[in-house]
Amino acid sequence: MNSEVQTKKCWHSNGKLLISGEYLVLKGASSLAVPINKGQSLEVTENPGSGNINWQANHINGKWFEGKFNIGGIREKSYTSGPEFQKLLHIIDAVVELKPNFLNQNTDYDIKTHLEFLPEHGLGSSSTLINNMAKWINCNPYDLLEKTFGGSGYDI
Repeated sequence: MNSEVQTKKCWHSNGKLLISGEYLVLKGASSLAVPINKGQSLEVTENPGSGNINWQANHINGKWFEGKFNIGGIREKSYTSGPEFQKLLHIIDAVVELKPNFLNQNTDYDIKTHLEFLPEHGLGSSSTLINNMAKWINCNPYDLLEKTFGGSGYDI
């Protein structure tokens, strides 16, 4: 009998379409947004381990990027580079800042995201990720947004 316990949790957030205002909303302009049916999911599987995070990000055309790192040395032991992965490390740093004991060094995390549209379409790839991450760590999504992407939070 296997004594190891695996847990799997999933979250989903819908994207948005800014009908008016576009990025002027950041300057205080009025804007109108509507939610769309497509969004992003976050799936986290936890297993007993040694604090490794295996992250795989996908979008509608397949794999977007992936990275592996250890909680104890996020910067020192990353195997992947690139702007997306560096932003992910920044988000993980913010998670640790908001919830210092949330990630357990005796747990391995297999994390998969699936974006149901292409990130360059501007439908909320960042906001859906932040909202899903906030649901996972049980924090205010606006606090996490402030520490990561900034912005108005209009589409969270």
